[in-house]
Amino acid sequence: MGIIEQTLNQLNQKARVRLAMPGHKGRIEVDGRLDMTELLGLDNLQDPQGILREAQDAAAALYEVPFARYLVNGSSSGNLTLFFTFFQEGDRVLLDRNCHRSVYHALMLRKITPVFLPPRVAPDGRVLPVTARQVEEALCHESSLRGVFLTLPTYSGFIGDAQGIHAVTQRFGVPLLLDAAHGAHLWGMPSHRSFYSACEALVMSLHKTLRCLNQGALILWQDANVSEALLNYSNMFQTSSPSYLLLASMERSLEELGQGAYARPPEPLDAIHRHYRINPPVPGEAQDPWKWNLCRRGAGEAMAAWLRDKGIYAEMHDAHRVLLMASPWNTGEELQYLKEQLNALDEAMAGWALPIEDFPEAGFGRIPERVYPPWSVGASYELLPLAEAVGRIAQALVIPYPPGVPLLIPGERISQEVAEELIQWQTAGSALLGISGGKIRVMKEEAHGIFDRH
Repeated sequence: MGIIEQTLNQLNQKARVRLAMPGHKGRIEVDGRLDMTELLGLDNLQDPQGILREAQDAAAALYEVPFARYLVNGSSSGNLTLFFTFFQEGDRVLLDRNCHRSVYHALMLRKITPVFLPPRVAPDGRVLPVTARQVEEALCHESSLRGVFLTLPTYSGFIGDAQGIHAVTQRFGVPLLLDAAHGAHLWGMPSHRSFYSACEALVMSLHKTLRCLNQGALILWQDANVSEALLNYSNMFQTSSPSYLLLASMERSLEELGQGAYARPPEPLDAIHRHYRINPPVPGEAQDPWKWNLCRRGAGEAMAAWLRDKGIYAEMHDAHRVLLMASPWNTGEELQYLKEQLNALDEAMAGWALPIEDFPEAGFGRIPERVYPPWSVGASYELLPLAEAVGRIAQALVIPYPPGVPLLIPGERISQEVAEELIQWQTAGSALLGISGGKIRVMKEEAHGIFDRH
């Protein structure tokens, strides 16, 4: 047995309750005999004409859209596809700052100039979804914008107002595209079914919330005339040898969704404990009932570690929060155990040394100063300790993972505030892509203007 399989088996033995993606929580049957590609009698995902076309048509019918495209390289490949389908080199596109790294990859590859909306921040520190008013004000101010690309629902579970935003973008005549990676399951709750038609196109991961193997995703397209560019780019950004195991699990997960798998969300957890809160309410913001955010300033890492010690594995944590993601494949016994341990956690926290102050008031987050377009930064760099990098220009994406949302992108100036936030992520035990050994990549000799714009 290899080291990968050994490690997976060891983790499986420790994990009593899995509250992280994928949505199947380990309860999925895998038959190796079905791991085939384009044999005679099957179909070709690069040009589906048979059973895969039927499966795509069934997905479109479920979500009540004209066209659905199967993806086997996750929502990341879908985000790249949408950017290349809708935008041209040099276009200016309105984005929320809280985008996934694949969106930043897309704008760098397509040489898009991003126009970022300042992130709204809830009193508990979670990033809130973009509002229709924010989008309208930006479109009024920036007449050159060629489209709007947003993350809805958010990673922490705010569903947002896609319908209101779409009404604005339609009025201005620009496309609204959504990274709905965490939204495949919302169809199970009738009040959210209109979400899927409130844009020109969206991409969503099936594996994040449904009972699907990792990497299964969909593009939903709103026009009856399917773009040739969409088909061509989706082929470019995913493998030409998809596993039928994955394709079959995608189809089965959608069938289960249509049969009511998500019709009955779990009972809400007790929102208020003495030492932390769960999903603190935010007026006017609907929250995904399958996600639970445990919030306490300065206690994220300690809460996550305490839960892991009890066999409860979270989706992610940062310095102040722990995110738990449930699905219909978490058993009643697991959820009861979770409730018991959350009460025990509250008691244990009475003996912790926690900051007296709670979260600051809600407001807007800051966006780092952009000095150069992200796609213009060349390959030359030097490594500096974070404390010495303040004032320099980032040469690479810096990404806490999860959630995979960059704190810095190439071409942005590293402020004291950003450096301190990165140190907080490191202290919380999070993986920081783009930082190695406590050092960050900065543009070499940037003061002399030596960088490659090509």
